[in-house]
Amino acid sequence: MASAVPVLSREETNFLRIANLLIRLSPKGVRILFNKEFNPGGLKSILSKNWTKLDKLKKKHVITLAQWSLLFPSGDSEGEAGHPPLVAQSYSSCHINNCSDPNSNDFDLTLMVCLLRNLTKVTIQDQLPQPSDMSEGAAVSRIKYYRNQIAHSDSGAMSDADFSTTFVDVSKAIEILCPTMKSECNTLQNADLDQSFHEIYVEFVKKEKQIEELSAQVETLNLEKQNIQTIQTEEISEWKIKLQKFYVTEAAIRLIEVIKDNQCTIITGIPGSGKSSLAYYVAMHMQDTEDYTVFPIVLPSELLKMSNSNSKQLFIFDDVFDLFDEMDNGKDASRTSILSNLQSLKNMYLTETESIFCTKHGKVFDIISRSVANFIIRCILIHGDTAFISSRCQLKSLDEEHGDCTILIRDELETMYFERILKDIDEGYNWEVFANIQMKYEKYRKILMNYLEKSGAKFISSKIDYTTPLHVTAAKGYFTMSEYLLAKNRKQICSLDKNNWSPLHNASMNGHHEIVQLLLSNGAAIDQSNNEGYTPLLESCNSGHLKVTEILLKKHANINRCENNGRFPLHIAAQEGFADLITLLVKNKAKVNQQMDNGMTPLYLACSFGHFNAVKLLVEYMADVNIGENNGWSPLHIACRSGFTYISELLIDNGAEVNNGFNKIEIKACEIDKNCGINGRTPIYLACQFDHLKVAKKLLKYNADINKCDENGWSPLHIACKNGKEDVVIFLLKHDAFINNYHANGYTPLHCAWINGHKNVAKLLLKHNAAVNEYDKDGQTPLYSATVNGHTDLFKTLIEHGADVNFAKNNGRTLIYEACQRGNLESAQMLLLYNADVTTCDENGWSPLHIASHFNHKEIVALLCDHSTAVVNQSNKKGRSPLHIACQEGYEDIVKLLLKTVVSNSICDINGYTPLHFSCSNGHKNVTELLIKDGASVNKIDKEGQTPLFIVAKNGDTNLIQILIEHGADVNIAIHNGITPINSACQSKHLEAAKILISYKADVNKCGDNGWSPLHIASYCNEKEIVKYLCYYSDALVNLPNKKGKSPLHIACETCNEDIVTILLQRGASYNYYDKSGNTPFHLACNEGDKNIAEQFIKENAPINYPNSFNETPLYIACKGGHRDVVELLIKHGAEVNMAAKLESEDGWTPLHVSSAYGKTCITDLLLKNNASANKQNNKGHTPLYYAIHNNYEDITDLLRRHGGILRNEDVQKNETIRTKHCVIL
Repeated sequence: MASAVPVLSREETNFLRIANLLIRLSPKGVRILFNKEFNPGGLKSILSKNWTKLDKLKKKHVITLAQWSLLFPSGDSEGEAGHPPLVAQSYSSCHINNCSDPNSNDFDLTLMVCLLRNLTKVTIQDQLPQPSDMSEGAAVSRIKYYRNQIAHSDSGAMSDADFSTTFVDVSKAIEILCPTMKSECNTLQNADLDQSFHEIYVEFVKKEKQIEELSAQVETLNLEKQNIQTIQTEEISEWKIKLQKFYVTEAAIRLIEVIKDNQCTIITGIPGSGKSSLAYYVAMHMQDTEDYTVFPIVLPSELLKMSNSNSKQLFIFDDVFDLFDEMDNGKDASRTSILSNLQSLKNMYLTETESIFCTKHGKVFDIISRSVANFIIRCILIHGDTAFISSRCQLKSLDEEHGDCTILIRDELETMYFERILKDIDEGYNWEVFANIQMKYEKYRKILMNYLEKSGAKFISSKIDYTTPLHVTAAKGYFTMSEYLLAKNRKQICSLDKNNWSPLHNASMNGHHEIVQLLLSNGAAIDQSNNEGYTPLLESCNSGHLKVTEILLKKHANINRCENNGRFPLHIAAQEGFADLITLLVKNKAKVNQQMDNGMTPLYLACSFGHFNAVKLLVEYMADVNIGENNGWSPLHIACRSGFTYISELLIDNGAEVNNGFNKIEIKACEIDKNCGINGRTPIYLACQFDHLKVAKKLLKYNADINKCDENGWSPLHIACKNGKEDVVIFLLKHDAFINNYHANGYTPLHCAWINGHKNVAKLLLKHNAAVNEYDKDGQTPLYSATVNGHTDLFKTLIEHGADVNFAKNNGRTLIYEACQRGNLESAQMLLLYNADVTTCDENGWSPLHIASHFNHKEIVALLCDHSTAVVNQSNKKGRSPLHIACQEGYEDIVKLLLKTVVSNSICDINGYTPLHFSCSNGHKNVTELLIKDGASVNKIDKEGQTPLFIVAKNGDTNLIQILIEHGADVNIAIHNGITPINSACQSKHLEAAKILISYKADVNKCGDNGWSPLHIASYCNEKEIVKYLCYYSDALVNLPNKKGKSPLHIACETCNEDIVTILLQRGASYNYYDKSGNTPFHLACNEGDKNIAEQFIKENAPINYPNSFNETPLYIACKGGHRDVVELLIKHGAEVNMAAKLESEDGWTPLHVSSAYGKTCITDLLLKNNASANKQNNKGHTPLYYAIHNNYEDITDLLRRHGGILRNEDVQKNETIRTKHCVIL
């Protein structure tokens, strides 16, 4: 253990300050947000509801086991181990119920961020958010981003520029989450660092590395398990192919039983006896029939990895000891032994295809290549991958440093090695050859050049990316090799790769000035652009290579040529802060005010990235300080937004306009980014928005307008109050900022502070006489906002400053109403203390007591009832009292509270509903009993005449039916249309309700105004059980007619309810009873075409030719309706086919007349086959043929003619001739 911390450099101090800001302070801020999203008191409930989602995160290793134990801490000594194996859902509920309450104070920042990200609507990003995003999610994202940077830093140091930017971003993020922590952040910025600061950082990094190592181990295990499963699946597929020729023997059947009875079974036998095939068969059989999962394994360790106690598994360990040669140990490694060893590693570390072995992990590849390669170097040089040779092979004769996995090429193999190199050159592998691991040694480069010279090598472009050898050597800075390549092939100097990069691009980007000079002197195109529009000059500027840039400019490179996004060399140098380059470029006539496509100038970019020296230089070179980019941001705007005080002051000193909202005169509204654009915001507005007080003070010295608003009416004071910037607010108020200005939403600065919970800021405004009763566009005053958000600690302050406690919004809702709606007891108490009016109602007539009752806020209801009994019977515009509301919702406790007052339980709403009607309608048993006990009338009717009993009968609520009747409800009271509760129960198909009503003497024969009895209704609704109960267990009259003379049997026949017909006939219902239309049930059944019901009547001996009042027989009616099955049934049972009807329009018609007239071909044919008279005339002398011809039914006409049908009337004969001729013409 070190005794002291050595003296730290400034950069190391910067780093430790940021580290401690992130490690010590940021978790406190995130915890405040966490506790706001997850109420600590209800944390267990929230986690329980999201168990499934959290379990998935655990399985994905997003949540570690240690974190899981914090989320669901064990409630007993056994913990999870004490639970039996259960299915997922039952396990989760069982386990959670046995958990003790989690404590969010135990959660680290990583776990809190994970839960916020996955269980809430807070948006947390992996990358750094936009500077304009001031949301809580963005704040957490910034903390997370910088925390990762600190954890993975190798240097442990940070420059002043990076420190300034990072500290501002992180402290602002913490302040967004917890405004009160600003002072702690400021203290840390200048605090002396002691030993504890260093130790905290060291411990943090240690833990982060442990987590990373554990995550890597888990990932490796998962990958290994996945690889094993893939190989197992392939192996099982091979088994199935082999088993196609397998013959099932008694041994195989016996082996299945042995394996079932034993946990471990060993199959032995001589080679070739079929041990493996026998094991394969048993495994497949148990998988298909016993639901086992089969796992082929090659190592015992795989059994442990794949084991799962919650499923049925069968492991097949084939060839446990494999085949060994006992004499092989002393032999030298040969190709055969190497191949054998590789085979032995198959399925563990290797996979095998038809011609190659592949490793599963890079480390395994390193080990194998080191172990094997030195024995097969010749093979590698002939057949090895070019990239492998490039990255692994080195000449032993170089006698240079090399890695552990490097393959050293012995002297006798060098010629073979260079032959392979020559082959790779011929195939265009230029990067692999000219940038291999040996090229960094000059000795090797000389050897290579000598060999290339002797061999007469030809240099070509790569077939893949079109690079030449010169591209590679120029990029790597190999001057002599580049000279050699140019001497051999000067055309390479103009070659372009697939991205249009020339060798000059590569040399310029990497700062190799000697090669740049060489290429230029040999005619390289100095202004060649690549696919992104970069010239060599742009590349050298981008990388900050001053000497290369000087050379290019001396050779007249185009200094005013830009890349595809419009950046010129000067833009790039300014953005990166390369002061020397800026000077060089300007001296070479670079346009200092040149704009990019987005309007940004070099000065703007330098200001944006905080490069003071670059800004100073550009200003000295007469850069225009007021030219803005396309969205209106000027250099001063961006400097103020970022808090660059010195840059802002420099710009102002050089004429920057401090009150400009837009720099460009014409900017279309659609072109303005509503989130990031200026929108009329001045530099001082931005400085105040982002808490850059020093900048704001500087701006004010230069007459910045402190009250200038953006296009939405937001002033600097508005935004400072919204963000809770207390020091900025003090500064603005001190300099006479307008305190009561409205913005577009009608908010004053006081509104902005209040809505966002910035109490200290609000108090400051009140001290400066801010108007307390101004309301926004939604009609909300600051006191209203305080009520809504529960900021009771500010009530007194506001009221003391004149706030109106009875202020009402446009919809009539008062402060006390809002407090009651939201359940803010403390707010309600405070308002009542200051004499808030509890009788004022909203636009719908709802009082505070109404709304509190509606939302079941018991304590508030009690408070209001104690305060004033006058409100308990107050009705809203629908005539409903608070008691109505509570009874409708079934809030038993609220009802009890109201009944203790002078509340009336008999008040009716506009529909005549009493509270009892509401409780019964919604099935609230306990509330109903409370009302009855309080004396509520059980027989009170609503405007439709409904009693509570009628309602519960309609709903089928048997409990409430019994309660109401036992307390005096009239079981036979009828509503205005004469319907009784028993009728309602039958109509709503509630059998049990009907039974109870009957048991309490409900009149089953009492009919409604239409004469329908309960039995009529049940028959119509096809309620078989209700009909049966009425017929067998009550005095229901089965032949009782309704107002149309129809009995229940008539109704059942009309609706084709066969089972109902059966029951009614069994109970003596008459099938010969006529309704007022003159039909019996038999007639109606035939009219509906119900063969089964007609057959029932025939079995009951119903007269088959019995006519209705129009002399229509059942057969006639069935023929008219086209019901062939019924017609056939009736004829079969002796129906008279020639009996005529006596209808006014069909006087004397027989069934054949009607089938012919209505086009019923099949029925006509059936009647004729059963001796129907084809020539029987009706009372007008017309035969069936007349009607068939008259209606153009050709099929029926032909059918009648074939059966001798004729026309006797002379007029009809003429018509027939005309029609016949007409038919012939057609």
